[in-house]
Formats: sequence, C-alpha cells, structure tokens
Amino acid sequence: DSEYGFIGEVFHDPSGAPYLKTHAITDIAWDAATREFFDSQAVNGLEFRNLNTLFGQVMVTGQPVIANDPATDPRSGGRPVGHPAMRAFMGLPIQIGDRLVGMVGVANRAGGYDDAVVSFLAPFLATCGTIIEALNLEKARRAAEVRLELAMRGSDLALWEWDVRTGGLSVQFPQESNHDYAFPNGDRTTLEFLIAQVHADDREGVVRAFAAQGRGKAPALECEQRILNQRGDYRWILMRGTIVERDASGAPIRGAGTFLDITGRKLAEEEHERLQQQMRQSQKLESMGVFAGGIAHDFNNLLTAILGNLYLLEQEVLGSQAELVQEARGAAERGAELVKRLLTYARPEVGNAELVRLDWLLNETASLARSALTPQIQLVVKAALGSPTVRGSSTTLQQVLLNLMMNARDAMPEGGTLTVGCRTVTVGPRHRWAPPVLARGRYQLVTVGDTGQGIAPENVERIFDPFFTTKDVGRGTGLGLSTALGIARAHGGWLAVDTAVGKGTTFRLLLPVAEETTSDS
Repeated sequence: DSEYGFIGEVFHDPSGAPYLKTHAITDIAWDAATREFFDSQAVNGLEFRNLNTLFGQVMVTGQPVIANDPATDPRSGGRPVGHPAMRAFMGLPIQIGDRLVGMVGVANRAGGYDDAVVSFLAPFLATCGTIIEALNLEKARRAAEVRLELAMRGSDLALWEWDVRTGGLSVQFPQESNHDYAFPNGDRTTLEFLIAQVHADDREGVVRAFAAQGRGKAPALECEQRILNQRGDYRWILMRGTIVERDASGAPIRGAGTFLDITGRKLAEEEHERLQQQMRQSQKLESMGVFAGGIAHDFNNLLTAILGNLYLLEQEVLGSQAELVQEARGAAERGAELVKRLLTYARPEVGNAELVRLDWLLNETASLARSALTPQIQLVVKAALGSPTVRGSSTTLQQVLLNLMMNARDAMPEGGTLTVGCRTVTVGPRHRWAPPVLARGRYQLVTVGDTGQGIAPENVERIFDPFFTTKDVGRGTGLGLSTALGIARAHGGWLAVDTAVGKGTTFRLLLPVAEETTSDS
C-alpha cells in the first residue's frame, strides 16, 4: 500500500562504511536530470552512500526504522529539492543470522507504519535474505570459475575426475583452450582410453599410479608421461591427483586432479642437457687434442728415425732380408699416416685455401662413392640452390664426405637410401647442430644421411674420439670421424650427428659461407 520504495543490498566500502545498492526501486524521477540518471543507472543498481538519512540509520544500526512524521524526525537528513513528498517512512533490515545484507525501504502508506507491519513482513524479509545470499553465492561461484578458467588457460592446466568403481573419466579444459588431445573436452571417457593415448614407454608408470590410487595405497598421484594428440605428436603432461571421496569402509570412490602441459619445460631441459653435452664434447675434444698432439709429435720423431734407418738398411740387404725390411718400412709408413691423421685431429689446419663449389664437390664425390656402394643402396644427391661456396681445401673436404658415405654404406648391410645434400642456414644461439663455441652466422650445411641401423645412445658421445670404432677388428682404425671433425674445425665449422636406433643417421657438416648465394635459408 506504499507509494514508493526500494529493495537493496548492503555493501561496505574500503573504509568499512556501509552503503546501499538497489536491486529494485520505484521510479520517482521528478525532472529531466533525475530521469536521465535513473534510466542510465537503475538497470545496474543505484548506489546511496549518505548515512545521514532515515534509511542510513537502518544500515548503521541494523534495526527497523519507522518515521510517521519524517519532517520532524531528527534522524531525517532532509530530501533533495523536487523530491516527492514523504509523509511516512519505514526501513527494515534484511539479515542472515547477525549479518546485515540488505534492507527494504517504503514510504507514504496510508495510516503510516507500525510494529504489526514489521511482523507481517518478517517472512518476506527472510525470503529476500535467502535470495540475496543465493545471488552472492552464485556470484562467488562464477568469480571462482572465472579465476579458475584464467588460471587454467594461463598455465595449460586441465581438470580431471575419475570414477574409481566404473573407470569413467572426464577431462575439463579451459573454454578457450586449443587442446587437441584425443579425449573430448568435458565429456566422459574411460581411464583405459586415456592410458591408450600414453606413450608406450610411459604407460606402465601411469597404470601403476592409478592402480595404487584405486586401491587406496597412495596418498597422492603424480606422474609425468607423454600423451598423443590428434596431430600424432606427443606432449609431456604432469598428472596430479588424489582421492576426494570414499565409501563407509574407506574404499576410494572418486578421484580428482589436474593435467599440466609441461612440454615447454621438458624441451627446455632437453635443450639445456644438449648444450651441456655439446660443451662437454668441446672440452673433451680440446683436452684430447692436446694429448693426441703431444703423443703424435713424439711418435712422429720416432717414426722419422725408424723410416730413415729402414731406408738405409733397405739399400744394403738382399733377398728375403730385403722383403722383411720392406714390410717393416710399410708398417712404419702406415704408422706415420696414423700420426698425420692424429695431428689433423689435434691441430687442424687448412693449407692452400681455395674457393670450393659445393655442388661440384658433392657430385664429384658421389661419382667416386658409387663404385664402392652395393647395388642394394640407392644414392640420392639433392641439388643445391644457387652456387654455394666455401673457402678451404677441396681435397680434405672430399676426404670427409667419402668417409661419411662409406660409414653410411657400412650402416646399411641390407641396403637402403644414402642421401647427400647442401643448403644455406643461419646458425643462432639455440641451433641444435652447433656447439656454443661455434661463431653465429651463415653456414653451408652439407648433410649425409642413411636409413641404416643408427648409432646406440651409449656410443653417440664417443664416435668422434680417436681410435673409437664399433666396426670389427681390421675394418677400421677409429680415426675417420675424428679426422673429419678436425677438418671441419680447420675450416671454421663443425661436424654433428643426429641418429635414432633402427631409423638411421644423418651427419651435418657446417662450413662458413664464403660469399652470398641465392640458396634459400
């Protein structure tokens, strides 16, 4: 029966002072300015912060306020000019327990207001309190969901829930996530389906972790594994979780947890380990070079004396004795050749540097190698764009390429494909094929790849060591790759290997660009 009023919610500003924000209010605008203000603000709620008013007393005291003669009531702070007349007012607090959450204000009821009206409206006020509390809980829930969504989106995080008894599993990704895993976002799948997407090498650990959780034997689940995505690639996932519900006997019913994409971290760890390995390799090559150079120098002096004396002795003896001397001289000369290769590894130098056209060098070397390849091996030479050139020794570079091609042949006893090619690349600070000590810039990249058996992981770090070989006795000296690396270093470049057991090996020879070419980098 009142002429106008409002229902509002009570909030507090940073200083702790209460203020009112309306959820519903009668339009009592009395001029153009107040009508414009009402039309623009009422939809989102009008705010009233002046506590020196009748309704302000409700917020300050938390008690009902009845004023049947507002004009003379000392609690009234007056009204704006033009405001509709107020002949009676009642303000009632809306409370949840002892907490003031809102209020109702009404004015101008015929006959005014009294305690009977307050009692009559008590159930209504309780309902308003319940609605306000529900709105606040919903608002908090939505805010929590937004925060969770932002956290999930910013951290590549997903949530999962597991029904232990049925094996059902649901995974919830952020709404704007570009996830491309095989399991659908938000829909139920099964733990078995998830495990099927895990990399074979990691699967046993995931099965063991969930089994321990399902039996209630582990307080928490945590494991790292690679999971297949729809592009056929594997992403590293850190899975964490725990049991969140148990039955009366304590047996697990429901588990929940998170998926965190840690692919970036894993790649960074691999990159760090790769750089550390390259640094160790460089340091090892340096120390071995110093050692090999000292040994080679001493052996060279000894062999010089031996060869000189054998030459003189060869002039003096005849018959079977001469044959023995010749055999001894041949062995000493082979020793001298080994010493020469050791010196190339230890103190690489390039004499008579010339401008070498790599397209010519690759074709010429391929022609020489064809006669030594079995019919089961297909040799493919990929033509380089433009005319890539480097400065150095064509003879020693051809020696490197021949050595790599023969190694490729030996790695494919049953046949396969041997591919050589060249292109221009720019070596940067994170280039996989270059050690940290190699100068950054433009290089000609010569590749020699095979489809053979690959190199075992335990041998990869040793293949450039002098005298290390995996070939049978009598089939190799173990100096081929170490000499090739020495020649590459002498040209200001590097020799790197990329291999996978059962898939093949590719050697990458980096040589500084001698001049600008039209090759695509």
